[in-house]
Amino acid sequence: MESSDWIKEIVSVFSLKTLTPVQIRSVRPDRLVKMARRIESFERSCPQCRDHKKELNQTLVPFKENSELTDEALHAYLNMFRNLLDHLKTEHKLVYPGHYAALYTLPGMVLGAAFWLSLRWIYNEISVINLPLKMGLLVSLFIGLAIGRYLGHIKDKKYIQADKKLY
Repeated sequence: MESSDWIKEIVSVFSLKTLTPVQIRSVRPDRLVKMARRIESFERSCPQCRDHKKELNQTLVPFKENSELTDEALHAYLNMFRNLLDHLKTEHKLVYPGHYAALYTLPGMVLGAAFWLSLRWIYNEISVINLPLKMGLLVSLFIGLAIGRYLGHIKDKKYIQADKKLY
């Protein structure tokens, strides 16, 4: 994928600026570049993306200067980053990589535990020998976790194939 001049300018801003490792973790320039590519692709059809592009250009002005980063500039950048991220997630329905796999984990575990408890209750009603609760519950939780992760992974693959990945 060929980068536009605007994307190259953003990359050059962060390549010329010497940031500490802590600042790099908070600024996340790699994610910003990927989100800027998304903004550029949605720019023609979304007026909010055009506004976010202007806001991004204004926020990067202190980064272009060779002076030390101030707390106000960093705070403004982080607010812009969060607003941009929220816009891409809500308006354009983009998701993090692994979003659904993580989201489906807990319901899978709950359904696995509910399945085991109902199976145990039914079995104990018709049988003389009781099924062990702890071991079966543990196994059913792991099975539910695996099924939930697998179903979430399948949905994540669909989003990746549809190019709906945020980063």
